[in-house]
Amino acid sequence: MGAYMKRSIVILDYGAGNLHSVARAVECAGFSAYVTNTPAAIAAAALVIYGGPIIIVDIGTAIVFDAVTALGDYIGGAIAPGIQIAAESLFQTTSQLRRVELVVPPHAIGGNTINALQSGLVLGYAELVKGMVRRFDSE
Repeated sequence: MGAYMKRSIVILDYGAGNLHSVARAVECAGFSAYVTNTPAAIAAAALVIYGGPIIIVDIGTAIVFDAVTALGDYIGGAIAPGIQIAAESLFQTTSQLRRVELVVPPHAIGGNTINALQSGLVLGYAELVKGMVRRFDSE
């Protein structure tokens, strides 16, 4: 699939989080990001706009990666915990970490706890997406 893949990511918006910040983080990772709200819209738009084969990334409660052929056939996928689930787990199971706004921090190396959490969550998830897309692309 490698040579034919686009460097764009469509993000599914379930209304559960600040996906525009996630989109900005994805853009920082070197991809174009598009936010939409239905799985059918994602698959249809991806094939119409970009053609196939394509990797679709659905970011919500879970992050779902789907690979689709040029003909629209599903190849397979991967599932990871969503950024909100990961953030809530940190905030609920640690005594010292407090909720933070999920926005791109000024630097990857956080100079304080807020920026460190934002870096780990927002930039970390951007790299998760970037790494999985790279792996899918190589297969």
